[in-house]
Amino acid sequence: MAKLLLARHGQSTLNADNRIQGWEDSALSDQGRMEARSLVKRLRGYPNIVALYSSPLVRARQTADIIGQALGLPVIDHPGLREINFGIASGLTLQEFETRHAELYRLWREAGDDPYFRWPGGERRIDFHRRVLAATKEILGAVGIGAAVVITHGDSLRAYLAYAVAKDVNKWRAYDLANASLTHLEIKGDEVRVIALDDRSHLPEGGRSA
Repeated sequence: MAKLLLARHGQSTLNADNRIQGWEDSALSDQGRMEARSLVKRLRGYPNIVALYSSPLVRARQTADIIGQALGLPVIDHPGLREINFGIASGLTLQEFETRHAELYRLWREAGDDPYFRWPGGERRIDFHRRVLAATKEILGAVGIGAAVVITHGDSLRAYLAYAVAKDVNKWRAYDLANASLTHLEIKGDEVRVIALDDRSHLPEGGRSA
């Protein structure tokens, strides 16, 4: 039975400013580094961690580096774990997005959960989902019966959880995951057992989403 220890990266500087990130790179904030160190303490309690995977985007990789150094694990970058590419909306607040790209903002709001909505300069949600699922299946295949820590992004985690737990990729909105929260899954074939979901108990004040 494989174990996935899925964690969202610590708070980034763009998280702190409530900006859309996507593939926009931003470093961890001081709070984000503290959250990553808190996550280390939690992960020390898990046996048989054999691998540490990370999205290559800076905020995730910095989180993974803190964990890897503490646990003595090399970080394996996997581009399939990157956040969805929001294209021209990246780096903007929602207010800036609505002001600068009013028509796109309207189309986005009307699209709702349409998996075929494409961000100009970015990607369709359905392509993003397929990318994340392929990456996770590859990681599971490599891990075998061990445990893997996976450091990635909010939407990347939502995409996988909707597929693996809810059995419906369009139910990704059901998952609200805090920065540096931990989700623990045990997986055997198509059977997925949720041991912990969005666990924030190791974080100061129970953790906060941003």
